[in-house]
This record gives sequence, C-alpha cells and structure tokens, in this order.
Amino acid sequence: MASKTHQKHPKKAIIAGLIVLIVSISLFFGVKFFTNNTASYQQQQFTTITGATIKLSALLGKPVIVTFWATDCPSCIAEIPHWRALYQRYHPQGLEIIAIAMYYDPPSHVVSMTQAQQLPYPVVLDLHGQHAHAFGDVQLTPSTFLIAPDGSISFSQIGKLDFADLESRVDNHLKADVVYSSINIGNSQIGCAETQNPSLNQIINRLKRCACVRRCGCGMSEHNQDKETVIKALGGKKGLIDSGLPAVVFLVTFNLRNNLREAIVAALSLSICLAIVRLAKKDTIQHSISGILGVLI
Repeated sequence: MASKTHQKHPKKAIIAGLIVLIVSISLFFGVKFFTNNTASYQQQQFTTITGATIKLSALLGKPVIVTFWATDCPSCIAEIPHWRALYQRYHPQGLEIIAIAMYYDPPSHVVSMTQAQQLPYPVVLDLHGQHAHAFGDVQLTPSTFLIAPDGSISFSQIGKLDFADLESRVDNHLKADVVYSSINIGNSQIGCAETQNPSLNQIINRLKRCACVRRCGCGMSEHNQDKETVIKALGGKKGLIDSGLPAVVFLVTFNLRNNLREAIVAALSLSICLAIVRLAKKDTIQHSISGILGVLI
C-alpha cells in the first residue's frame, strides 16, 4: 500500500509544479505584453517619405489624427478630399494628421499617390509593420485614431468615417482651452496641462493624469513613461523570480527528496521569504504581490 501511495505522488507533484511554473511565466509575459501595447503608440517615431522625423511624444498639447491607409484601398482614396479639407481647415489651429501606409503597400505607389493627390499632411511608410503593431495590430484600412492633447486615444474607427462627427471631435479638442507644456527629466517626460478658468471636472481629470504632483506641480503623463520603466513598475524580472522560483524549488526538492510535503514546505518558505524581502526593501507593490502569489499558489 505504501508503494502505491508513493507512486501517485510524483505525477501529482510534477503536474502541480508545472502548473505553478506556467501560471508564473504567463503572468510575467502577460503583464509585459499588455504594458508594451498600452504604452508603445506614444513612443512612436515616424519617418515621412520626404525624410522628416516626427516624434509622437513631441506633439503633446495638440490633437493628432493617425490614419492607416493603402493605395489599393478604395475607401481610403475616397476619403482623401475629406482629409485634405480637414487638414487645411484645422492645421492652422494646431491639428496634426499623419497618414501611415500599410507595410504591404509598395513605396513607389505611396509616393506616386501622395504626389498625384497633393497631400498636404505627412505620409509615412510602415515597411516592417511596427507602427501598425503599436496601434493594436492594425490589419484593416482605413483605420483611424484621434489622439487628444493629453496623449490619450479619444476616438478610433475602422472603416468609413463620419467626417462631420470627426470634425466635431477635433473642434472640441481645440476649444478645450488647454495649454500643455512639458519638460524632460532624465528619461521621463514630465507634462503639465494648465486650463484657463477650469471647471471642476477639468481639475479632476488633470489630477488623474498627474503622477508626481508633489514633485513638479503637475505630473508625469502615463502615456509617456519609458516602456522599461513601466515594466519595472509592474514587477518585471523581479516579479518573474518571485512567482516562478518557488515552482522550480518545489520540483527540484521533490526530485531530490521524493517527498511531497517537504517540497511544498520548501516552496512556501521561499515564497514567504521573497515577499518579506520585497516588503522590507520597499519595492513596488507588484513585487510583493508576486511573492505572496507564490505562497497562495
């Protein structure tokens, strides 16, 4: 009887250990993937077909429209007169439009179309699809994104646009009477939105956008933090170690000692120690939670 019971434990132990390891790795890469996607569009730097460089982060304080198009897209071509009119009307007031040609569009076609249509706004080639990926893996054209002066995406549309509605949204951004200034401190961009005669809602929204009010009187725009800084704040490699290492210790201990109880105790002890260390070192909450998560699992 003892041998039969002993034979059941290895399978359960290995399965349990693998589940813990898979969950830990999934959590780490899931957080990293989510962080990259939510922050990456604000880090984009475009190179136009004329060789000019545009940093999206440098356009803070202005409404920006990013539209993905292709020369073989009938709807995209039909929208060009509307884009031209929109740009000519609102660009003097601060609107920026950036047209990004899809990766599969031949550059020669894009250049020819731009010249033939006399597009007044910047046109960008996305040769490797990195811009489409940054905006949520854009696959269909036209796909349009309206970025508010604070850097957030206030509107997006796949397919044919209602330009009357879009004009109204742009007009609202331009009439918000917001003056946005920013300075660079180290690798982080600090921005401050100052509204003339602000309403209560505008004040609340401003405070929501600020993460360092005590430090600079305004805040750090959540969309302009360096990607690595965001990943680090959410746990990063420490989070992977704190939640994954106990699973490894569990498997190794069981294989060496062939004792399920000792393996569980070893893994739990390490998890508790890691959580205590993170709390003692005053690491981010995510680091501490990662250790505690190991205990719970």
